[in-house]
Amino acid sequence: MPKARRPNPYDKLTALIAGAKAVQRMTMDDVSASTGISRSRLFDRKNSPQDYTLDELGTIARALHIPREQLLEAMPW
Repeated sequence: MPKARRPNPYDKLTALIAGAKAVQRMTMDDVSASTGISRSRLFDRKNSPQDYTLDELGTIARALHIPREQLLEAMPW
């Protein structure tokens, strides 16, 4: 029997960003161009969301039109 995946406290944040990216029909290249954050850094943060800085999250939220309240609710404080 396969091991059950332990829930990651950052899953909600990752899903919020991925969902907003899909709604906006943006690729990682588009998000990179809109935010000034390199594509490789965006992929690194996707794989290790605990490494996001507040500045990066704010920049991504503005580019993807994610309301601040939604972003804060997704954070695993």
